[in-house]
Amino acid sequence: MSGIGGLSVHPITAGTSAELRAGTSPSSAGEFIDRVHTTLGQLLGPGEGICLDVCCGTGAHAAPAAALGWTPVGVDLSRGQLRHAGHQLPVVVGDATALPLADASVPAAMCVLASTDVPDYAAVLREVARVLTVPKD
Repeated sequence: MSGIGGLSVHPITAGTSAELRAGTSPSSAGEFIDRVHTTLGQLLGPGEGICLDVCCGTGAHAAPAAALGWTPVGVDLSRGQLRHAGHQLPVVVGDATALPLADASVPAAMCVLASTDVPDYAAVLREVARVLTVPKD
């Protein structure tokens, strides 16, 4: 796995409560996902090497990471979801709070639209921090 100069780990959301009140929220599911993927691209940025897709589900967010030069690898607890994701990216069954990776082993990670799907999202973020490499200046 190759390292990169900088990395980002952010939960991705599209549409704040202020946007929803102002009526500027996405008008369709397709528009919503487009906004999510645009935001993902802005936060993740271009790079190379592994980008761990934590709670990857069906792998629906792998393509934007790949388009930025990353090699997405998915991890999820659901074997059913991973059967679908396996057509999009390499996958492994794993718990987001106990990732099956060594310390400092991946240069980037993303967890898209999953913060409400796990009982302890702070534990997920701590685990993602554990597996991320330290940027070299």
